[in-house]
Amino acid sequence: MSRLDDVNAFMEEARSSQSADDLRRLMEAITVEMGFTAYSLYQHVQQWDWEKAEALAISNYPRGWLERFFEKDFNHFDPVLRAAQRTAQGFKWADIGQLIPLSPKQIRVFETGRREGISDGFTVPWHIPGETSGSCNFVVGPTQELPERNLGMAQLIGNYSYEAARQLWMKKLGIVRRADPVRLTPRQLDCLVLVAKGKTDWEIATVLGLKPSTVNGYIDETKEALGVTRRSQMVTRALFDGHLSLSDTVQ
Repeated sequence: MSRLDDVNAFMEEARSSQSADDLRRLMEAITVEMGFTAYSLYQHVQQWDWEKAEALAISNYPRGWLERFFEKDFNHFDPVLRAAQRTAQGFKWADIGQLIPLSPKQIRVFETGRREGISDGFTVPWHIPGETSGSCNFVVGPTQELPERNLGMAQLIGNYSYEAARQLWMKKLGIVRRADPVRLTPRQLDCLVLVAKGKTDWEIATVLGLKPSTVNGYIDETKEALGVTRRSQMVTRALFDGHLSLSDTVQ
């Protein structure tokens, strides 16, 4: 099975997940399939209550590491969390020093993580205005190397799985989205497909015979219709709602 087939299969099953446990099983399987050891998918809350578990959180990180993480208040200065607040693109932990200056306390977080069996990772941030930011993280242990060849796949899985978890969380809170996806115009769909392929506004304008400003307007309308503010989120939401198929995103 190809990587594209793997992602397609994951998306289909994640879209139909009825519970967090359904999504956990899918995440555990795809995490190992991509060459990682474990994953965490969570909102970046400042305080965590194990009894109430009020924030979105799905993970198979070692419980000992999670307890130490919050016991030591690492969440207040965690370098991965801080870096995720600076970008919307997936990043390797080895590159965090290019996103934020690392303090001695933040370096200690990495050192403690390594002692707990988490030696490296890849993070996919998620930001929606009005909601607590979050991320999907894939990690490897001390005997593994980061699966560089699958980081593009991890970016797709990270974005899509966070949206799937978010939908389950909204359902749990009683926040119900429209049963039917919003309708997009043919021009909005044209622009959406080309954005998904990584085209710039100028390239899209050339392909469609439009002005770049007109293309930008269609894209802004599409983001508003889908309830997002970033293009990457627009593509993820469109995939989740069925406006796009994964093959539409391939160059």
